[in-house]
Parts: sequence; C-alpha cells; structure tokens
Amino acid sequence: MATQIIRMNGDTKELGKRFIPKLIRDNPRIASVIGRPIEQARINGTNPEAIQEFYTLYERIVREFNIQPCNM
Repeated sequence: MATQIIRMNGDTKELGKRFIPKLIRDNPRIASVIGRPIEQARINGTNPEAIQEFYTLYERIVREFNIQPCNM
C-alpha cells in the first residue's frame, strides 16, 4: 500500500529495507497478529476481481478529491 501511495504521488523510489520495522516502531497502534486464523467466510468472499475493484475505486476517489497522503 505504501508503494502504491508513493507511486500515485509521482515518486519512483523504492521503500527502504527498514521501512516496516520503523513504521511499526513509530506507530504503536499498528500491531501484527501472527497465527490468528481468518474466518472461512472472509476467505471465501475474497477474490482477485473484488480486490481489484476496491483498489480501482480507492484510486479514483483519491484522484477525484485530490486526497493527499498526509490526510489518509
């Protein structure tokens, strides 16, 4: 997601090797849950078309309303 936002803003640089650890360290509200099973219904309801549709809509709204990354 971070790479997508960077590219949407016209930047082509890659994220650094320490991006994720630094993001987690600087944002304590973000946490990883390891080994927690996903509900079967959520798994069955997920498909590539639905995911692509979500991101297409997301990108359209960001462009349409000129939403800046600092406001997300």
